[in-house]
Parts: sequence; structure tokens; C-alpha cells
Amino acid sequence: MKLYSSLLKSEIYQILYVQDVFSNYEDFLALVTRAFDPKVLFLTVIPVVAAFNTRLYSRLLLSVLLTEYFNTILKWCVVRDVAILAEDRPFWWVRETSEFTTLNRPKLYQNELTCEPSPGNPSGHLMTSTTYLYVIFSVLEEAAVLRHGKPVVISLRVCYYFSLLLISISRMYFGCHFLHQCIFGILAGVLLTKVTMSLSFEKYLTKLTRRRRLAYCCLICLLLLGIYWGQKLFGVDPQWPVKMAFKWCDDPFFLDPNTTLVFSIVRLTGALFAFAIVGPVLKSAGLNWKRSIPLTLAMMGAKMAAIYYTPRYYGVIDGTVLNLSTDSYFTVDWKQEFQADTEQAILNPYPTDKIMPAITRLLSSLCERFQLSHSIEFSAIDTLEQLLVKVLAAHDDSAEENFLQQAPLYVLTVLNLVGKYLNSSTLLDPRLMQQLLERTNPELVWSDGRLREMEFDVLKALNYKISESLLLGAVERFSKDYILTLGIARKNTIGDVGVKLLRVVYARKHAIYSSLRSSVNSEDMFVQFKSNRLILAAAVVMSILELCQVDDRQIHDRVVESMSRECFVDPMNIIFLKDAILNVIN
Repeated sequence: MKLYSSLLKSEIYQILYVQDVFSNYEDFLALVTRAFDPKVLFLTVIPVVAAFNTRLYSRLLLSVLLTEYFNTILKWCVVRDVAILAEDRPFWWVRETSEFTTLNRPKLYQNELTCEPSPGNPSGHLMTSTTYLYVIFSVLEEAAVLRHGKPVVISLRVCYYFSLLLISISRMYFGCHFLHQCIFGILAGVLLTKVTMSLSFEKYLTKLTRRRRLAYCCLICLLLLGIYWGQKLFGVDPQWPVKMAFKWCDDPFFLDPNTTLVFSIVRLTGALFAFAIVGPVLKSAGLNWKRSIPLTLAMMGAKMAAIYYTPRYYGVIDGTVLNLSTDSYFTVDWKQEFQADTEQAILNPYPTDKIMPAITRLLSSLCERFQLSHSIEFSAIDTLEQLLVKVLAAHDDSAEENFLQQAPLYVLTVLNLVGKYLNSSTLLDPRLMQQLLERTNPELVWSDGRLREMEFDVLKALNYKISESLLLGAVERFSKDYILTLGIARKNTIGDVGVKLLRVVYARKHAIYSSLRSSVNSEDMFVQFKSNRLILAAAVVMSILELCQVDDRQIHDRVVESMSRECFVDPMNIIFLKDAILNVIN
């Protein structure tokens, strides 16, 4: 293992070299990665081929389906930290390994293409691309040999190998794969293609009855289910890559659920059962292109539109971490603060879930733009939520409509107020604020006089009271008291994961609590549970433990029992809420 860790360490330097040499070609490499994404293959390449040649479509779909299934089985069957074929991705391995120290640990470049929450070996991009490019280039070679001879065949093979090289470079550039994972993906793809492209295999599938083909599909699904639950039975979390990606990705909103193994299995299973029903095509049927091509394009457009317009939450994560080095600002009567906050939330149970995700995203972006601390950011989110509740409680439709229309102005006003309240030296650049508004909402008027007028309105609505974020303060206190003292992870790691979790919790609070609604019998009990930020803070801290890969159940039990006494709640309530948070992340 020491030798293997040294190999991975050398491959990290290879990735750093690739990132340095190809930094000027990042847009092109991003295009390569996106173009050869297995998801794009199912959305574009396979449907387009189906519109032109049904036999080629059949061979292509069969090869890609079996290759992706085999890729999933390999990624789940290889046990992390035991087998030689390690499943870690470079962007989290470099942060976890003991091969580097704090002083010499390199920083890999990341962007939205990096944070794939699935195991790294073998490379799915390379394995799938090797397969479908092999199928397509084989058909082109057959046609080229008859018409143009060997020179064209050699040129096609050069293009094939050059394409695989470009894909490998792009995957290494974005820190998605080690070199050996790319190589293994290519070799596994070639092996699977040789099997699926053989005429004997194709004829064997053709001779099978539809019932037998469906039985084979069910067998594959049962195999994957067995692998999944077998890992859980032996204490291995099948979703560990999601936690590692969330833990070490610079921005948790970069995580794409389309790249998880569970999503891939669902997508593949639907296509596989459809293939089993229709069956492989040995002879291309004549197609009416005037009908098949428009129909295919319409289906592709509908599918892409459905994916594009599916609601997703994006945010901006900066380099700040939780304040774990000094005492929390809650020094006296801090539990009374939470009790008063809970009572206020119960008395004003107005839904703010529709607008708060957008406000959270906007405030995260502004705090990064103005380089403000996470204390200001989360306190501003809390203050805006209180202000929105006050507006809704008035039951004035015109006031509510006015608030929604001028929401960007209120966001900037509250951010300015909270910034001055928590740090008197915090001053937002008025010119930059004006530029931001003109760019996003040119119809809104902004001036110093307008700022002072709105600050007065906000203070009046909040009874001239602005306080720091209760949720942030509780997470800081619980983290310092119950996690930091255990020495299970570095302070910066705990803080970084905690800030990312808080941002997701603020943006996805509605989804988190909605998943718990069916578990709570009483509506009054659910309202009390949802209104208590102290329980939510405890669940966030338990989620930090999970994401920091702390597997000791005794530690989990000790921490949750200690926090449950602080929250005056049953430990299982905290665990249920923690599971809901992690489910939203997964």
C-alpha cells in the first residue's frame, strides 16, 4: 500500500503538470469533457444514430449499456483502501492522504466539472467513450476499406486514439481521475467492446426470446441490488463518494446528482428493459428520414428542456470556515434566546420556503463579491427571513407584492445593516451595489437616500432589533464542545464542511423538513420540531460527523446524546433530521 500511495502521489504531480501546461486551453478541455459525458451520449449521440441507422443504433446501445453496467459493478465491487484499484478521485485523495503534510500539500484546481460524487476507478468517461467511438469508427472503417483503402483507415484509427488521449487529458486537468484510472477505463472499454461487437454474441441475443432477455435484465438489476445491500450489510457505505465529494469540493453546489451511481443505474435500467423488449437489430430497416429525424430532434429537445427546467439550487462558497478558535458569542442565557425564537416561529408559521432559496443564493454571491464573513452572511439570511415573516403576517397583499418586487433592494439593505451591526468597519461599496442592481434589475432605483430610507423601514419592521445568526452560533458551540475536542478531524476541515452544510440547509430547508413530515403524526408537534433551530443545529453537527467519515458508532452515540440533553429532545429526532439533511445532499 505504501508503494501504491507513492504512485498516486506521483500522479498528483502529473495532474498539476497537466493543469499548468493546458491552462490556456481550459474551455476546449471543458468542451471535450462535456461532449464525451455518458449522459450527453444518451441525450444526443444515440438518438441521432437511431434516426439514421437502426442496426448501428442497436449495436451502439447494447455496447454502451453493458459497458456502463460493468463500470458500475467495478466501482462498487472494488473495496476502498483495501484493493489495489483505489476508487478515490484526485481532488479528495490529495486532501485526505498522509503522503502530504500541511506545508507541502498541493492545491488542485477545481470547477463545476470536478466534483463528481462517484468512485474514480475506472473512468466512466473513458470506458464509455472507448466503446461508442470503437463502434462508430468500426463502421466507418468498413465503409472506408471498400472505397478509399488503407490510408483512410489509418487516419480513422489515429483520430480514434487521439480522441481518447484528449479525453484523458481533460479528465486529469479537472482533477476527476488519476492517469491509471483513465488507462484502466480504456482497457476495460476495449475488452467489453470486443465482446459485445462479436457477431456470435449478437446472434445469441437475437435467438433469445423476449421473456429470456427480460429475465437477464432482472438478473443484472438483482446483481446490482445485491452489491448495494451487501456493502451496507458489511458496514460499507455505498454512498461514501458523495460524502467525500461534498466534503472536499470547493462548492457543494457543483455536485451533480446525474453522476452518482444510483442515478446511472436508474437511467441504464430503463434503456436496458426497452432494449430487451425491442431486441437487437441485425439488419438495418429502411427509415423515412423526413419523419424519423424531426421526431428524434423533438424528443431530444423535450428531454433536454425537462432537465434544464428542473429546479436546482446553486450557490457560491467562499474560503471562510466556522469560528472554532474562540468562544461563541452566546455567553449568557443562550438557551433562552432559542426558546424565544422557537416560540416566535410557532406563533408566525408563515411559509417562506419559496423565496428563501433565491435569497440564500443571492446573499452567498454578494458576500463573496464584497468579501464578507460567514457571520454576516448567515445573520443577514436570518434577518431577511424575519423581515419576510413580518410582511406575511400583515396579511397585506400589496405589501407582500411590493416586498417581492424590491427583494434585491431589501437584500442589499439588510446586508449593509447587518454588516455595520456585526462589524462597524464593514462598508459596502455603493458604486458596486449600484452596478449590481443596474445589471440585474435596471428598473430599481438606488441612491444613498433610498438606502437610508429602506434601512429605517427594515429597523422599524424588526422593532429595531438585529441579532446574530442563532443557527450559526449553535453549530459553532456544538462543534467546539462535542467534535473539536475528540481530535477526529482538523479544525479547518470541520469548519469548512460546517459552512457548506449551513448554506445547503438554508437553501433546502423546505426539502429537508418535507421528507420528515410523514414521520411526525401530530401537526402541532411537527410545527414545534420545524421551528426549533437548536435541534437543526444539532442535526447539522451530526451531519458534519458523517461527512468527515467518522465511522465509530460510540462517538456518534455519545455526541448525539450530549446534544439531545442540550436541546431537551429525544436523540432519535436529531438522527432523523440528520438523515434528512444527508438525503438532500445525496
